[in-house]
Amino acid sequence: MLNAPATGEAVAELVVDGEARSTEPAPFDPARFPPMDPALLRTRPASASQGGRAGRFPS
Repeated sequence: MLNAPATGEAVAELVVDGEARSTEPAPFDPARFPPMDPALLRTRPASASQGGRAGRFPS
């Protein structure tokens, strides 16, 4: 919430000018993280009582 004005200004500069002059956006680039190996993800089997909707909100 407190960063909204600065974020808006940086995004506006990126859209209009193609570069952000008021801040350096590199620290916020999602590419800074290494690629995720899908083999390392854990999966949770769907419970029969949930009808195969594990992890979702009840309806």
